[in-house]
Amino acid sequence: MGGFDYASSLRLDGLAAALGVTVSFLEKLQIYPGAYYDDFAKKKDGGLRKIVKVDWPVRRLQERLHHNVFGKIKLPDFVECQSGRSSIDHALRHKNQTQIITFDIESYFPSITYRRVRQTLAFFGFNQLVSAVIARITIRDGSLPQGTPTSTDIANFVGTFLDRRLLGLCEKHNWVYSRYVDDVAISGFKNMGWAKKLINKIIISEGFRISTKQGGLSVTMVKDVPLVTGVRINKTFIQAPKEYYRSVRQKIYLWQKFGYESAYPGFSKKQSISKLHGKVHYLMYLDKVSKRFNGQGYQLFKQFQKLHKDPA
Repeated sequence: MGGFDYASSLRLDGLAAALGVTVSFLEKLQIYPGAYYDDFAKKKDGGLRKIVKVDWPVRRLQERLHHNVFGKIKLPDFVECQSGRSSIDHALRHKNQTQIITFDIESYFPSITYRRVRQTLAFFGFNQLVSAVIARITIRDGSLPQGTPTSTDIANFVGTFLDRRLLGLCEKHNWVYSRYVDDVAISGFKNMGWAKKLINKIIISEGFRISTKQGGLSVTMVKDVPLVTGVRINKTFIQAPKEYYRSVRQKIYLWQKFGYESAYPGFSKKQSISKLHGKVHYLMYLDKVSKRFNGQGYQLFKQFQKLHKDPA
């Protein structure tokens, strides 16, 4: 059964069954679901991002909603933040182009309201009652919070309307389009600067704004190695920023010279191995997808393996 067919056939009792609760429980939850949320701040790029911690039982419902309901709805591959896709795929899609337009949508999650979620779910085929119940489970204080099991699902669904319009523009000019939640990239071979005003007009007409952080909407030559979701795009391969490689090399050097305690103060050796492994494995994977089997990532991974085998 396709995603739309599944959504259109789902009734409230079916939703309750998928979530492992009773219809009565869902009805009671609608009174004040916000009571199950707590806020905390998380640093990002030197600033603070408001992240929401969801308490039981709402988190359990959201996890089941993510797996048992939203998991049945397949989005196009150009929506990169979904199962089987990643920020690396988002960047990799544009590596063979000449120019690239990148921008972030300002306050994307907070701008997604209860009403917009209901309308979006109805577009995907859910009936009005089911749409309303799901919106109440996933929305907090009138907008979509970040950090919940369903926040990215909802953000992806809502972005579908914007995707359709921007994809239509891209198909008309033979450009490549992809979106990683609120991070949009459009690339092509010819001059693309003329499209900036049109793209901005489309964004505004869909109820969003382009973030002015990191330069706003920018047009970059791929030869200048632009940054897309933390990944630098070259003409034939992708790589992490230079600062990332420098940081990993420093960790390895400190470990080799003074021990893991110097590389990761306050952490056990097992924890330190796990942290460094994640970083070097990421760099090696960038080399792997770029077919650079003797790249910096592979070289750093070999150095890490020596540290890992060292009994000291």
